[in-house]
Amino acid sequence: MNGTRRAVRGMVWACALGAVSACGMTGVAEAHGFGLRTGFSASPGQWVVGLHEQFAADHATFALVPSAEAGFGDDAFSLTAQADLQYRFPHDVGPRPYLAVGGAAYYFNPKAGDSSTHAGINLVGGVVLNPLAHPRVLVDGRIRLTDELPKARVVVGLEF
Repeated sequence: MNGTRRAVRGMVWACALGAVSACGMTGVAEAHGFGLRTGFSASPGQWVVGLHEQFAADHATFALVPSAEAGFGDDAFSLTAQADLQYRFPHDVGPRPYLAVGGAAYYFNPKAGDSSTHAGINLVGGVVLNPLAHPRVLVDGRIRLTDELPKARVVVGLEF
């Protein structure tokens, strides 16, 4: 168990440092938006709530987006910490789509059984529906590329 925690901690730090380095190379350095998010995950079926912070300039192509979510339901409680590097497609007006890749650390505590901690990789696709307004509304879907984490998650968020 101690080895698993050490591996998860190392993976989270590596993802965070890699994302910060990539953002530094692309000139992304300022906080752009703090947000609230809610949605659902599949396998386990949970309602999730969370927070995120976006580090990017207004019209930057890349953004670093760390987030944390808590999941409730399916006779379990979960916590997820994520760090995504977002590619935001250029736009002039209207919705702004984005793709992202990132790392996640996932804690799962079922009511009947032992808790577990895992690390994984996320693929994310989403859209900011009103990128020029405040608050901004976003919708994103997340697929996890590991067997231990929930397979999919869809969230709706407000960014201030």
